[in-house]
This record gives sequence, structure tokens and C-alpha cells, in this order.
Amino acid sequence: MHEQENEFSKPSKTGVFDESLILDLEKHQFLAPVLAKLVAGRPALAPLFDFPQSHLGKVLAASGSRLGMKPPPLLYQLRHSGPSIDFADQSRDLTGIKRRGRWRSDS
Repeated sequence: MHEQENEFSKPSKTGVFDESLILDLEKHQFLAPVLAKLVAGRPALAPLFDFPQSHLGKVLAASGSRLGMKPPPLLYQLRHSGPSIDFADQSRDLTGIKRRGRWRSDS
């Protein structure tokens, strides 16, 4: 998801223009038909979802609270969990993990 109107119109805070999400592993393949249905009939640069990112954050936090998670989860944590899981299950090398996490440094 992108807060930007057009993901290629201005760089992210790290100076990256393309913030595409990498879903190239076997464990991600179930998403292909779901995403295909979401984009069917939409203009090429139309947002994938018709609600703001702030709403998703509120729903995630409320869901976590209902599950007893303290503190409730934040959207920012999702960005790091995928690459961290890739590291833990050794499904990517360090270069691939950095690319997936959009991390520019080794620290």
C-alpha cells in the first residue's frame, strides 16, 4: 500500500521511487488470484484499496487489542516481519532480504 498518489511520482523517505512488494516465493503464490481479482477492471495506477492507510492501522490495532495483544500491533511492524521471517526460515539471502525489506544499509 502506498500513501502516495502515484508510487512513481515522488521518492519515499529513503529516496526509493518503486516500493513494490516482492511476492516471489512459493509461500506467496496463494495471493496471485486474490490480487488479480482486486485489480481487475481498475486503471493501472488506481489504488488497490479504497480506504486510507490510517484506517487499516486503526483496524489492525483494534483487532490486536481484542486478541489481548499489549501493546496492539502497528502497521510499521508488518514491514519488518516479512523479511525477518525470510531470514529465520532461510528463504532468501541477505541481498534478497534487504531488497524485500527495502533496507538500504546493513545495520
